[in-house]
Amino acid sequence: DFHAAIGQLNSFVDITDESLTELLELAKQNAERDALHPDLIEPGRCYSNGRLGRAWSVRRVSVTPALSGPSADRLVFAVVAGDGIGDIGHATAAELRQWARFEVSLHEGGRWAKLGSR
Repeated sequence: DFHAAIGQLNSFVDITDESLTELLELAKQNAERDALHPDLIEPGRCYSNGRLGRAWSVRRVSVTPALSGPSADRLVFAVVAGDGIGDIGHATAAELRQWARFEVSLHEGGRWAKLGSR
């Protein structure tokens, strides 16, 4: 995919397909190993799973908790960008924290950015 994208940009990277695959795999492993999770999941905030491509997703945590009963300890979220957009689900704060890599905010032009970056 990356090789095809470079070709579409009419650019050149002096690396073999095998080395490129190894480089991308190492980058993925480093990102997963060094992944941080938010200390706290807060209602009304948005969080990204930090993945690349089609697997990337942003969830907005609702200020309204799940209904009473067995789901009372669960938070409701809506997928507001990326994979699963439009879906609504629920999870515990711990489950959302494990899924999330960082908090994000929506910037001009519909661009999502890690909180604190531009």
